[in-house]
Amino acid sequence: MIALRDPARVAPDPILISSELLFILQFFDGFHTRLDIKDQYFKEFGTFLYEDKLDSIIKDLDEKLFLDSEYFFEYERNLQIEFRNLKARPAMLAGNSYPAEAETLKDELTQFFTHPEGPGLPQTPAKPKQIMGMIAPHIDIKAGGVTFAHAYRALAEAEPVDLFIILGTGHNAIQKLFTCTDKNFETPLGEVQTDHDFLDQLQQRVSFDIFDEELLHKNEHTIEFQTIFLKFILNSRTNWKIVPILCSFNTAMVGKSAPTASHIQSFLAGLKETIQQYNQKTCIIASADLAHVGRRYGDSFEPTPGFLNDLKKTDLDTMTHVEKLDLENFVRGIAADEVQRKVCGFPPIYSLLKIIEANEGKLLHYDQAAVDTHNSTVSFASMVFY
Repeated sequence: MIALRDPARVAPDPILISSELLFILQFFDGFHTRLDIKDQYFKEFGTFLYEDKLDSIIKDLDEKLFLDSEYFFEYERNLQIEFRNLKARPAMLAGNSYPAEAETLKDELTQFFTHPEGPGLPQTPAKPKQIMGMIAPHIDIKAGGVTFAHAYRALAEAEPVDLFIILGTGHNAIQKLFTCTDKNFETPLGEVQTDHDFLDQLQQRVSFDIFDEELLHKNEHTIEFQTIFLKFILNSRTNWKIVPILCSFNTAMVGKSAPTASHIQSFLAGLKETIQQYNQKTCIIASADLAHVGRRYGDSFEPTPGFLNDLKKTDLDTMTHVEKLDLENFVRGIAADEVQRKVCGFPPIYSLLKIIEANEGKLLHYDQAAVDTHNSTVSFASMVFY
């Protein structure tokens, strides 16, 4: 059997299909008629695909929300309305990727800081620096917790920040490439407040509805994980807020001749201007992982230690460009092996480099994590900008 899963989770449950059904589904493309499908089936299997069986397949797929149909879009519209009416986004991965109980969560997060490879618990520096931005991973907290901790210790020891612009990787396609939400974020450590005034001002500078694809925030973890660490390290501070923005585009889409380039630049120019005009100390957080290699990510091989060592060198070369705020060479480096490395954090890092006003970046920690028994691997890093 083959499992089909909707990563956007409009269809909440995966379905299992046989090889026979897989053959039929290739003709559900908007061009083949029912008669065409039955003819193709007869040519392949030498038997008839009867009308009632085809009807049953169509009905079952539609009910399970795996067809491009009016039923699907009505269901999705209702989900959008339901989510829009919520005052806060629920902590979707509490009890799964991290503990749902506050004290247990605090203990686990503390251990990432005190881990032998961790940065240690935050101290009070004599002369704290003004932090302008940072990169933190969004891999599962259990795998990347130590790297998260390096970024958030630097933030905890910096001058207080009023507003965090969180640029999250949108793992599902965003038609307009960016989408915001004005929901507060629930966490086991308390609710994180979203800055509505900032979003209102951003909307005035942007030509499209920044909340049009807000539903994508419901199940996307890349901002949720940052709110957990923010709430943990800023537990004694008040009156700070976030601006949650998901980004989804690749290197080809930012090229000068790409039709999407002006849209991306226009949004980021509006975001930068809003930050500049907003009377708050602001930190930009790019929630970004790096490479994804191995069978889980479509490769035909299992990464070897030598391959992963070469990957580390390539990743660190990329992060050197980011440290130098060298946007052009960052884009060029990602584009050179985009198919091989599959760096999902490109859009938030690109967006950060376009809007940040910093003097330097500093790489704090780099790591890799195997995510299955075939040694499929994700790489990630933390970096701070002053």
